[in-house]
Amino acid sequence: MPQTFHHNDEPRAEEGQRGYTPYLYIPYNGTDTGNRPLGPNIKFWGSPHIAVSHTDQYGNVVPGQPITITARVFNGGLKPALPFITVQFFVFNSSLAFTTANSLFTATIQPTKQIPSKGYIEVSSPTPWIPEPVENGHPCIVVQCSTPEEGTDSLKFPFFAALDRHVAQRNMTVANPVAGQKLILHAGNPFHQSLPCTLRVSSLLIHGKFEELRRTDVGTLMTLLANVQPGAPGNLLEQRLEVRTKDISGEGLDVRLEQIEHQDVPGDQGEVITLDRYLQQRMQSDPNFDPQSLGKVLGEFVLEPRTANNLLIAVAPTDLGGADYIVHHFTQVVENCPIGGYTLVVPPMNF
Repeated sequence: MPQTFHHNDEPRAEEGQRGYTPYLYIPYNGTDTGNRPLGPNIKFWGSPHIAVSHTDQYGNVVPGQPITITARVFNGGLKPALPFITVQFFVFNSSLAFTTANSLFTATIQPTKQIPSKGYIEVSSPTPWIPEPVENGHPCIVVQCSTPEEGTDSLKFPFFAALDRHVAQRNMTVANPVAGQKLILHAGNPFHQSLPCTLRVSSLLIHGKFEELRRTDVGTLMTLLANVQPGAPGNLLEQRLEVRTKDISGEGLDVRLEQIEHQDVPGDQGEVITLDRYLQQRMQSDPNFDPQSLGKVLGEFVLEPRTANNLLIAVAPTDLGGADYIVHHFTQVVENCPIGGYTLVVPPMNF
C-alpha cells in the first residue's frame, strides 16, 4: 500500500474553481489550489500529494523493493473531468533543476474514473519502480497530469512545477541523525544557453508535538516537515501539532559543498521555455523578492548547454540535545531566481 496521505493536508478544492471546464492540478503543499506561477521564495518541490510504498524507518524508499508511486489529482473546476486524463510518473537522479536526459523511470496511465468537481482521485503508477542502491543519493519523483478537456489551459510546461499546476515534485530525503548525510545533487541546465548558477542553503529548526505522528506514519511526518514555512502554522495539522520554527541558516551549521563534478548530458533535453521567459514568469509573482531569503551561498558554477554538475554536499551530524528537527533547503539559483531545489530533513539524535 502507498504511504498514507493525511487528510488534514487536503486543499479545499472549491477555492480553486475556475469555470465550466475541468481545472486539474496537483498541489505543491496542503493549501495550494493551483494558482501559477509561484513566487520565487516558495519551496514547491516537496508535494505531500505524492506518496510511495515501502519506506524505511525514516520515510525513504527502500532499494530493491518494488515501489508504487501514488498521486492525488485535483479538479478545481465546476465541470467533472471525464476519463480522458493522462497521468505521467517520472523518477530522476537526485536533482535540483531537471533535464529529461537523467530520467530513471517513466510510466503513464489514463485513469478510468472521472474527477468530480471540487474533488480529486488517487492515481497509481501502472508499473512499479524498483530503486537501485545509489551511494549518497536519493531519487526525485515528478508527476504531471493533462486532459484535452482543458484546451489551451492544459499542461504547458512539463517538469516546471513552479510554472504549471499540472506538475508536482517530491525532492526530499531524510538523514541518518547519527551518521550525518552526504548528498550528490544533480544540477541540470534545462535551457539552451550558458547558466551561471549559485547553490544556496537555508535551514530551519522545527519543534512540535510529533510523537504520535512519528509512531503512526513517519512518511507523513517527514513530508510535513519538508513543507513547513517560517512563521505561523500554515495548515490544520501544523496547528494541532503546535509547530514552531526558527531560521538557523546563519548559525554555523556544518553544511559544505565538497566537490563539483562536471558531466555532459546526452539526448534532447526537451526545452519548452526560454530562460528569459522562465525568469519573467517567476518574478512577476514577487517583484520584490530578496534572494538572501534562500540562505547562504555554498558554491558557484557555470553550466553550458547540455551539461550538468554533480554536487557532493556533506552535512555533519548535529546534536541539539532535544527533540527538534532541522530542515535544509538546497536551491539552484540563476540570476537571483530559483530554478530547482531539494530538501533534507535531519531528525533528532534520539529518533
